[in-house]
Amino acid sequence: MPLSTLLALLAAALLGTAIVLARVGLRHMDAARGALVSIPSTALLYWLLAPLFLEAGAWNAAAFAIFALVGMVFPAIVTLLGFESNRRIGPTITGTVASTTPLFATLGALVFLGEKIRWFNTEVSFFAQAFACLAQRSSSFP
Repeated sequence: MPLSTLLALLAAALLGTAIVLARVGLRHMDAARGALVSIPSTALLYWLLAPLFLEAGAWNAAAFAIFALVGMVFPAIVTLLGFESNRRIGPTITGTVASTTPLFATLGALVFLGEKIRWFNTEVSFFAQAFACLAQRSSSFP
């Protein structure tokens, strides 16, 4: 299995674990306050790792501005929305709905980056999403 696939699976496993752990935290704190703890904790970790990975010679102001905007959407807004969804409907359904992210990423890549669709990847993604939705169909919403 290629390293890129292993890294993607590890990211998915850690995200799934984080969703479940966040639900435990949401028993004791509301979503907004949880995000106010989670996001600065992430920022602190990145600041500690920055000296190890940041190349000063690779500085680019345009890229900095783009990543600053991205940071306002993810993790800031996405964390708030995800925590509140998790609080209301639980980690299973929140995680399932959040797993539609590749569909939105594909649409954005087509529209904004002019990427070409690889039909095999699209079909696999579609069937994985359909399976996840059907698996949740029998669950009841609280």
